[in-house]
Amino acid sequence: MVLAAGLGTRLRPLTNLVAKPAIPVGPQTLIEWILMHLVSHGVDEVVLNLHHLPETIRRAVRDGRHLGVRVAYTEEATILGTGGGLANAARHFAGERDLLMVNGDSLCDFDLRAAVAFHRDKRALATMLLMPARPGFSAVEVKDGLVKRIAGRPESGASGDAYMFTGVHVISGRLLDHLPPGPSEINREIYPSLIATGERIAGCVASGSWYELGDPGSYLRNARHFLGLRGALTGGNVLGTGAAIEDGARVTDSILWDGVQVVDGARVERCIITSGVRVSGGLHKDQIIMDDRVLTL
Repeated sequence: MVLAAGLGTRLRPLTNLVAKPAIPVGPQTLIEWILMHLVSHGVDEVVLNLHHLPETIRRAVRDGRHLGVRVAYTEEATILGTGGGLANAARHFAGERDLLMVNGDSLCDFDLRAAVAFHRDKRALATMLLMPARPGFSAVEVKDGLVKRIAGRPESGASGDAYMFTGVHVISGRLLDHLPPGPSEINREIYPSLIATGERIAGCVASGSWYELGDPGSYLRNARHFLGLRGALTGGNVLGTGAAIEDGARVTDSILWDGVQVVDGARVERCIITSGVRVSGGLHKDQIIMDDRVLTL
């Protein structure tokens, strides 16, 4: 399951145009990159939950066949949260031994097969994929491969080494029986309650790269880094389909969405330019350039 229902408030105003998983990262959208990574690890069926601007995600993914995966959708009239979204999609996972649940707002290159193997070796009800702690992220405390506390919950219990959560879970099918109806948050509510009762929630420290695209600055920085490692930058820029830079224009360290045109004489530095915008004349630096407005990045 890929969680794709969020409002993407920190990425506004870009998420006023498209849902966060549908933001362009070069010629593909964020959600397409996520699905391609899952497919490369043998996943052939995915459920996406939708709420905010759902048509932008459906337009990018369709039925998934162009990516090698079968995609089903669940719609949420009100956002149900990570636990509630999974509970709402439970019918799609009937009889499954294990499933992956992935946030639709970040990119990674983790070995997901190794994570599933770790999960089964630990005989865990769920496994959280972790990375070394970073400022600004809640601490997940792990001892002997098992999560003891998440952001201080449950309040009692032995502490362990602190990590940060990447938004990737391996989940036993029987966890679905522990999910209440209605909205819930799996990290803040479900996992701490299960840990308090002695259930095994594992913490697997992932190796590889993880890219958070939570706000315009991190989107600009991490999308370029992600594509740069794949040799997919054009002159140091992230270019969408049909984006064009005329010979006399200069563009550096920027993201151009589909159909952007930068004309002769324009200089663009560290900018995000949304679909179909025509940029002409002068210096544009550290900006979000949209059809109807220009904002400081």
